[in-house]
Amino acid sequence: MRKTTLYLEDDIVKKIKELAIEEAGSSMTKIINDTLRQGLGIEKSKTKRFYYMKKAHGSAKCFGKTDPVAFQRKLRSEWD
Repeated sequence: MRKTTLYLEDDIVKKIKELAIEEAGSSMTKIINDTLRQGLGIEKSKTKRFYYMKKAHGSAKCFGKTDPVAFQRKLRSEWD
């Protein structure tokens, strides 16, 4: 990656900042890079794949002190 300077209009900067806030953990640089890659048709498949994994991370409820294997067995026994 190479550092550059971009001159952007105020409304564009405002929108990019809003997107960075909405997508926790994203920086303005990442949003600009992702947008340019999509617009130029050179998006990396890795970026897409991990984007959805990042979105899903932490979305499942925590098991707490429950054993995950025991939890699965309980669920499966209810299906029978």
